Amino acid sequence: MHPGLVMTVLILLMSLPALLAGETLGFSSSCSGSECLYSARTSVIAVLCSLSLICFVFLFPRKSITELTDKPAFMAQRTGAFFIDLLCASTIAVTISTLLILTIEAGHSGTFQWHFTREPGRPSDGLTAAIAVISGYLTLFVYNYVFGKASRQTPGQYIAGYAVRENPNSAYKTRHALRLLLWPIGALGWPFSLTTPIEQNQSDAGKEQWWDRQTGTYAVRVSFLPD
Repeated sequence: MHPGLVMTVLILLMSLPALLAGETLGFSSSCSGSECLYSARTSVIAVLCSLSLICFVFLFPRKSITELTDKPAFMAQRTGAFFIDLLCASTIAVTISTLLILTIEAGHSGTFQWHFTREPGRPSDGLTAAIAVISGYLTLFVYNYVFGKASRQTPGQYIAGYAVRENPNSAYKTRHALRLLLWPIGALGWPFSLTTPIEQNQSDAGKEQWWDRQTGTYAVRVSFLPD
């Protein structure tokens, strides 16, 4: 599947629910003094789009690739891929978290609604918000961990034209979970936190960043083979 078409489908699935609803979907709370306003909103369309997004990011047909080991993956590629994947995972995470909040709210009110806004708080609101936030972060983690563990390109990496591989010559054990913690720090801090890559052996991808070395991985540019 062409990377441009993949990007088009991602944008459509991520933006369609909000465009049809005409307002922001998700959950929020705002307080003024001792008074707080709680709200949450999603829709059947948002849930269906999130389910479609989950299926699409894991199952869309990928072109065969060959690694270009003459140069490392550029930071612009890696940072761009990071934000594409962040948007995909966040869209899924917000839908799951909001649906969880609406389900808990239905347990109190006795009726499930796709949106609510209320002013009086409940003692359980803090716990509900914590559960929703934790579930969101778990979604972000699982999204990236599954791709890393399977040595499969994320949609962002596929569009940006690079892949993450295990480094058999590394002195460090491959740790995908640790990479998920370190890589965003490097991506968001570029170019201030990592201006100088660390040289690798010539048999590897050419250069690695500090989080690559610490997690036994490397990023390599790829080229799509003709169909």
